[in-house]
Amino acid sequence: MLEEGDAWITKEADVLIPGALEGQVNAESIKKIHNRVRIIAEGANGPTTPEADDIIKKNNIFNIPDFLCNAGGVTCSYFEGVQNDMNFYWTKAEVLERLDPR
Repeated sequence: MLEEGDAWITKEADVLIPGALEGQVNAESIKKIHNRVRIIAEGANGPTTPEADDIIKKNNIFNIPDFLCNAGGVTCSYFEGVQNDMNFYWTKAEVLERLDPR
């Protein structure tokens, strides 16, 4: 069955992960979110608008902001750029060590 591109937002789920486009959860689209959704994890950069943020708060939906959800990926993208600049590539173990040096 073929669905429209915005059908994801209507699905019955506990966690909703807008992960591709900026502004996809807005004052209009948030009305389509299933009432079962209790968590929104912002996988995309800026997927919710300020108007949607207000509604999310009013509906007691826990929102994990993009800068937290994306932190690991953004850091690893930086590591990738450093490696490309040096023309020297790290192993997976080296990347993980730099990501969490403890």
